[in-house]
Amino acid sequence: MNKKRKQEVLVSIIVAVRNEEEHIEECIQSLLKQTFTDFEILLIDGESNDKTLQILQQYAKKYPLKIRSFSNREQKVAQGRNIGFAHAKGVYIGFLDGHSYANKNWLKTLIDALESSNETVGGIGSVHYNADKKLFTIATTLVMSSILGGGGTSYKPGKKLREVPTAYACLYKKEALLAIKKGEEYYNPYFIKGQDAEMNIRLKKAGYKILRHPKAKTYYYKRPNLKAFWRQMVNAGFWRVKIIKHHPDTIRKTWTVFAPAIFFTISVLLLLFGFIHPLFAIGGIGLLGTYIGISILFGLSQIIKKRKVYYGITTILLLALHVSYTIGLIKGIFKRNINIIDRVKQ
Repeated sequence: MNKKRKQEVLVSIIVAVRNEEEHIEECIQSLLKQTFTDFEILLIDGESNDKTLQILQQYAKKYPLKIRSFSNREQKVAQGRNIGFAHAKGVYIGFLDGHSYANKNWLKTLIDALESSNETVGGIGSVHYNADKKLFTIATTLVMSSILGGGGTSYKPGKKLREVPTAYACLYKKEALLAIKKGEEYYNPYFIKGQDAEMNIRLKKAGYKILRHPKAKTYYYKRPNLKAFWRQMVNAGFWRVKIIKHHPDTIRKTWTVFAPAIFFTISVLLLLFGFIHPLFAIGGIGLLGTYIGISILFGLSQIIKKRKVYYGITTILLLALHVSYTIGLIKGIFKRNINIIDRVKQ
């Protein structure tokens, strides 16, 4: 803790949810158990049709000085967080998802780091770990954290505080958020997915840095099966394109997100041109064969590393990730919008 701090500062933690009855209590309880105590919790319900709202209201009634509950008629996360921001009293404002929970030192770690940071730091995010020990979710983490899977910064703890493009479960300086505020909006309500990445781009354009703290730990319930994982990746690809369309000046730094689509497009074109000359077909088959071979080797490496045959499924997950993400990218280019299926129903 910063010894120079004369008094505790107030922090607002926003939890925007919809249909999260399975995990929301664990989320709230993890916040109530934080070692840093001078904060408020703003619970925003997106017209849930399960028991979520009832649970939120019970906690707001039980802890009236700590918790406030609000309604989000628009149902989407971005709008929910904007409602939370509009009512937040904190000098620092952060968020946690309803299907996540935080380590007891999570908030203290972030607040200490922010208070000791310079004026260019706008927010500091967390590393998230698997909330359960299911083999499937462990396998998806192995894929997502690998170089072949994109090597997401939120999946890798690292050893030091460092700058990242975006991070999960960030705690922001209110002054930084005010610099990008438009009307009553901090988050752009257009984005159903990828809201954090898009907002952090605007923060960077306003002159702020986003850091990720290796000791700020949160735990996240991930997609439980292949079907849900596939849908998640399609949505991720779709909204990544929309972010780039809103911020075309970022294309030079983010062009690698199109790598799977470029690879598969070239492979298919070579196979089609095989009707013109067999060398094209050979090239296409060679590319796809090499890709499949690398995917199989990746799966074998995970079996050896984890000492469990089950993790051979990472080969399938890697293929599913690239194909579904490519489909999402293509939809993002040609479609204006996409329907998002609520994650708890997937």
